[in-house]
Amino acid sequence: METTDPPASLVCREVRDRRGRVYRVGESDVDLLGRRRIWMVVLPWLGMTGVGCAAYAFFAAQNGLREAHAWGGDLWGESLFGPTVLWVSTQVAVALPAGRLRESGRLSARAA
Repeated sequence: METTDPPASLVCREVRDRRGRVYRVGESDVDLLGRRRIWMVVLPWLGMTGVGCAAYAFFAAQNGLREAHAWGGDLWGESLFGPTVLWVSTQVAVALPAGRLRESGRLSARAA
């Protein structure tokens, strides 16, 4: 492991591991982010809550939408469930290999 000391104006140091990744040691969360770390939990949680509520409302309204527009009830035809399953499956099919390639180092974070 290799360490380098940044300029004296900063109260941290950089540590490089054997794979070349650089970590900054000694800074507080407010120095790095401009706010406390709890915000990095709360803000994504609020976003996912909003998306989850919208998805739940969409599926809860599916029967009413079918009746109002006289849509069929088959899974892949005019149902709303089929396209959603296809979208989620495609998302998982792309995310899992991309995550493994990223962790192995064969794919950069930007490309992933």
